[in-house]
Amino acid sequence: MKTIKLVILVCIVGLMYTSCSTDDGNDSGDTAAEGRMVAKIDGANFESMEIATSATAISTAGVTAMIIRGGDATGKTIVMNINAFDGVGDYNIDSELTILNTAQYIIPDVNNPANTTFYGAPYEDSGMVGNIDITVSTDTKVEGTFSITVREPDGGVGTISITEGAFNINL
Repeated sequence: MKTIKLVILVCIVGLMYTSCSTDDGNDSGDTAAEGRMVAKIDGANFESMEIATSATAISTAGVTAMIIRGGDATGKTIVMNINAFDGVGDYNIDSELTILNTAQYIIPDVNNPANTTFYGAPYEDSGMVGNIDITVSTDTKVEGTFSITVREPDGGVGTISITEGAFNINL
């Protein structure tokens, strides 16, 4: 009987151990490895390269803007601009706000850079199409999550959904 209990206990512990996973920032979208940005773009995984990922705070006349960007190995880049940045909190991307926060998704054409496509948000009468949630904001780091719907340029109707986004960037 003791052997059966021991086998059951070992099986339960083994099952618990194998069902847990580490989070490297690539699967859930709610965290990112240091120096990275991750997201799902229309369901496909996106992960920035550390060298192409940055956050910059610019202050003028007592108002701070935060620019967060991440680019992958193909040059695809997500850029988010938070105007009137005030640290930890939610920042909506909404065409109805008087101070616009914006986002862009850039798809380069490496063979013909003039054909690079810029998707953007908000867009005319879009309402709320995104949110950036800053969870950590210090003098040396900014972390958070985001989801945004961007629209193709020139009033096109095609949109791209950027979901499960996260960033962890040293300033």
